[in-house]
Amino acid sequence: MDAVNSNNTQTALTLITTLNQKLQNQTQALNRIKTRCNNAISMFRTYEVCVRTVNSNGIEVPPSDLFGFYAINDSTGEVFYPDNQE
Repeated sequence: MDAVNSNNTQTALTLITTLNQKLQNQTQALNRIKTRCNNAISMFRTYEVCVRTVNSNGIEVPPSDLFGFYAINDSTGEVFYPDNQE
């Protein structure tokens, strides 16, 4: 700002060039981040899943009788218990 206020054109132009280069570097970095984020987002998929509850003999169990049933996420080991009978 001092270069502009003192009409030092050469210094002001040099500073503008430096500023433009830094802004271009930031823009390139942000574009790389944006591309990585878009690539990560495209990896997610939504699936419709139908779950059927059966007992140890393979006989279907109605939703009103889920006591003692639970589900396990094979990837994480997380266990899900029925909170209600719906």
